[in-house]
Amino acid sequence: LREVGSLWMSVAVLNLSASGVRFRNELPFDLGAEMELKFQPTGFSKPLVVRGRVVWHEMQASGVVEHGIELRGLSPEQQLQIDSLVRFLIHGQ
Repeated sequence: LREVGSLWMSVAVLNLSASGVRFRNELPFDLGAEMELKFQPTGFSKPLVVRGRVVWHEMQASGVVEHGIELRGLSPEQQLQIDSLVRFLIHGQ
């Protein structure tokens, strides 16, 4: 994950859907920030890079921040890849 124009960083993804991602990290991102997300799950031939926007964030008692990213501007191929990844994570297929 990275804010557009900055360095890549790893984050803990809590859930993924066809339209968004919830993740946790130590740094808060501004609401509306444009993000790039790169997924490289085992068994996928190449990374999937998509764009999104921070639509919510919440500080947790542990001191980490949870964020919600709305995926945006997905091509039909990218949407199929996200859908496939979601199915894989849910069913292992």
